[in-house]
Amino acid sequence: MNPAASGPRGGGWSPRAAYTRGVRGVMAFLGRTIGAIKLLARDDRIPKPLRWIAGLGLLPFPGPLDEAVLVLIAPIFLAFYREPMRDAWSRAAG
Repeated sequence: MNPAASGPRGGGWSPRAAYTRGVRGVMAFLGRTIGAIKLLARDDRIPKPLRWIAGLGLLPFPGPLDEAVLVLIAPIFLAFYREPMRDAWSRAAG
């Protein structure tokens, strides 16, 4: 094995480069998700009470309360508001 080809400057595979690509991908996904959530919070096709309940699930409550709210509200969004979610996801991409 050629040590020059396997190092960070040798043009081969580098763990640091792979880590950086992975982190950038996760950050891009999180940014797109947050953008989609912001768009959904303002979407008039979703009733306000449902948006408020989902907003409560995004608040940092202690304990499993916020996760429980999101688990209960997610099937409603998936079953009845799939189109607004798809629109927000595509608009958040840029």
